Amino acid sequence: MIDYTGTCAESIFDFEHRRIQFVLTADPKCDLQIHMTASVQVKLKFDLNYDDFFKNDNKTTLTNTIATFLGIPPNRIRIVNIRPGSV
Repeated sequence: MIDYTGTCAESIFDFEHRRIQFVLTADPKCDLQIHMTASVQVKLKFDLNYDDFFKNDNKTTLTNTIATFLGIPPNRIRIVNIRPGSV
């Protein structure tokens, strides 16, 4: 289980165990709705230093580029796992 604190109904995907976890609070306005949607999972590898990926807003640039390529809004793209590779 991932130890995570977030806002009401926020989710995090545990890629290693393939689980989605949701944040629920005692707030009566905390409403969680789950809808099944068709999705595509993609695994990408880059020849880029792990730390450099987070510089210059590269994560946002990657998300926007993929969204443009797919013709969908960037908020429909979710990066669930970033990890360093080997040299």
